[in-house]
Amino acid sequence: MNFFVTKVMLVLAIALIAVPSAAKSSKELLSCDPVFGIGYLPSKVRFEPAPPEIFRCTSLLEPRRKLWVFGKHNKGKVTFYYVYGWIEVDFGAGPTGEFEAENDDGIIVVVSPEGCKEIGAGYAMSSNPEARKEARDIGITDDVLSALLTDLIQREVKAFGGVEQFLGKVKATGLAESTLDPLLREKLQALRKRAAATGNQSGAKAK
Repeated sequence: MNFFVTKVMLVLAIALIAVPSAAKSSKELLSCDPVFGIGYLPSKVRFEPAPPEIFRCTSLLEPRRKLWVFGKHNKGKVTFYYVYGWIEVDFGAGPTGEFEAENDDGIIVVVSPEGCKEIGAGYAMSSNPEARKEARDIGITDDVLSALLTDLIQREVKAFGGVEQFLGKVKATGLAESTLDPLLREKLQALRKRAAATGNQSGAKAK
């Protein structure tokens, strides 16, 4: 089972658990991060809300969304955002005011003085040459993608209470790391090695 299918199943499970019926629509909706599938309550685990400037992108105007920033990188006059969150439920009869988790890997938004462009994060991280070319054409070069993923991990470490807590939550998802983007997997493994080295050093000092 690939990561996209696993992610869709997780999002559907979260939606069923969090909003089982209209009578319970006031119950807080669970969310999850876009790459590891770590579930959390936005009222308790706080990520930076997406800034208004990203909604200059035509495709983000409708339907309504509640998005959070999971990665950010500045390069010259251009700002790159990795955002993910909720999308308004659409029953075809106008705004409902109810939201559900997006069933994708998030969106990378490119904001510059000339305007706003976006691409699905799954495409930007794809090993498919055509998808990567499409991402590079709007400025998401390999160094930008690397910087976004580094910032994503740093933000999640902070939001989930530290390195050990974050790594524990990643492990608890049961996610097969082989399904992750190679660059993301490399950064996660590097974080785990640093954590182990720090732990070993602390243990040696305590003896």
